[in-house]
Amino acid sequence: MARINYYIQTVFQQLLFYLGDYGLARAITRTFTVLLPLGGIAGIPFVGFLLDHRTTFEASVVVLVCGVVYGALGLVPHVAAQTISIAIFVFLRPLMYTFVGDYCGKVFGFATFGTVYGLANSVAGVFGLILRPVDVLVKNEWQGDYVGIDVIGAGLGLMASGLLTWKIWQGTRRVRLE
Repeated sequence: MARINYYIQTVFQQLLFYLGDYGLARAITRTFTVLLPLGGIAGIPFVGFLLDHRTTFEASVVVLVCGVVYGALGLVPHVAAQTISIAIFVFLRPLMYTFVGDYCGKVFGFATFGTVYGLANSVAGVFGLILRPVDVLVKNEWQGDYVGIDVIGAGLGLMASGLLTWKIWQGTRRVRLE
């Protein structure tokens, strides 16, 4: 979630870095600010279907794949790649937040949902405290080069989503074997 918030915080600077065109970066950023809430609204039917009618494992795979594709395309200095990355991002963001809540409810039960979901959001908030120092590092020490932090973010996202997806797969596999 820190990665999501960092991208929202730095979308213009990242587009300017990767595309090298101020006007284009500004135009795509304006489009992003319109698409971000619309992605949440337009994604409701798909997210609802995914979480209500597919397995938790399948939903985690969708989150994993979307995160990997978003991260990979976000590193490509081309308008089409950045645009597709943004399109995936505006869908991935509400999916991620909804998936986390859905997962907490299904795994830990709804009797403790508030505690578990609150803890998950608190941990995400603590990780969010590193965003300002990371931004200072990128702008000062790395002279505005976002490749390093984007690779690190994509790698950590892949590890976290991959581990969660693997654990879910292990759990569903164990249930099928019993």
